[in-house]
Amino acid sequence: MNERPHGMGTFRIHMVLTAGLVVLTFSAIAALLIFVPLVSRFGAGSPDSAGNLGLAEYILFLHESFWPVVACSVLASMASGMVLFERMRSPLRRLRRVYAQIAEGKIPAPISIRAVDYLRDEMDELNLMLETLRQHQADQTGALERIGQGLQELDACELPAKETGMVAELQEALTTLRQNVGG
Repeated sequence: MNERPHGMGTFRIHMVLTAGLVVLTFSAIAALLIFVPLVSRFGAGSPDSAGNLGLAEYILFLHESFWPVVACSVLASMASGMVLFERMRSPLRRLRRVYAQIAEGKIPAPISIRAVDYLRDEMDELNLMLETLRQHQADQTGALERIGQGLQELDACELPAKETGMVAELQEALTTLRQNVGG
C-alpha cells in the first residue's frame, strides 16, 4: 500500500519524538529541582571556603552522573516508542486492508485478533460490522433470487407483448442488482 504523507512513517516519527520529549521534559524539571537549590547555596559563604569547594565538587559529580542517565533515558524511551509503534502497526495495517477491500465493494473475512493486539475493541466492532454486512448481502441475494424465480414464472406464462417487455426490463434490472450486491 502506498504511504501517504501522514501515514505510518509520520506516526512512527511522532511516537518516537513524543517519547523523547517526555523524558527530556521530565529530565529538565528534575535538573531544575536538583541543581537550582544546590547552586543557590553558593552565595552563603566565602568563595574559598571548604563548604563551597565541597559543594562545587558535589555539583560537578551530580552533573557528570545526571546527564548520561538522561541521555540513556531518552534513548530508552525512543526505543520503547519504536517497540510500541511496531506493536500497533500490524493491527493498523490489517484495518487498512479491510477498509481498502470495503472501498472496492468486497466484504472481507473477519480480522484476526491476537491477544496482544492493540485496538482490539475497534477490531471486534469492525468484525461485527462485517458480519452484519455479510448477512445483509445474503438477505439481498436471497431476495433477488426470489424475484428472479418470480420473473421466470411470469415469463413462462402466456403474457401479452407489453407485459413481456416489462418482464425483460425487470430481468435486466435484476441482473444489474445482482452485480451490485455481489450475488
